[in-house]
Amino acid sequence: MTLRVYLDTNIFIEAFEQTGITHEIAEAVFGQVERGVFFAVISELCVAELLVKPLRENEQDLIEAYSTLMLLPDAFSVCPINRDTLVEAARQRAINPGTKLPDAIHIATARLHECKVFLTTETRLHMPRDLIRLNLDNSTITELQALA
Repeated sequence: MTLRVYLDTNIFIEAFEQTGITHEIAEAVFGQVERGVFFAVISELCVAELLVKPLRENEQDLIEAYSTLMLLPDAFSVCPINRDTLVEAARQRAINPGTKLPDAIHIATARLHECKVFLTTETRLHMPRDLIRLNLDNSTITELQALA
């Protein structure tokens, strides 16, 4: 079975809007997704979060890139925010009261869609025991390949 990895919104921002080492690592992650090394899962919330800046600044290239990226059904699953997601998000916030609702929705989506890994640049997120948080750093690709 292919490793299912939840991609936090900030992974897209690093890959498409930033420069430097984390940008290169994020691009490598997307290369792994395209090659089928692992399957990426995101929430519809990611789409809303990603499009804010490009829409505000009328960055048509980014709007197009994000919109096209979301249409790759073989590489990505864009999961809806439904009642089950909201109940699980509430559960996550009850367990970790400092968790903000958007973060709880991301975590809930990852859990409900059987992700083993949650890839993020956020170090403050509290993960449930059944979800491995990987930060975007020099060891990310090696760790993902080891888990796959």
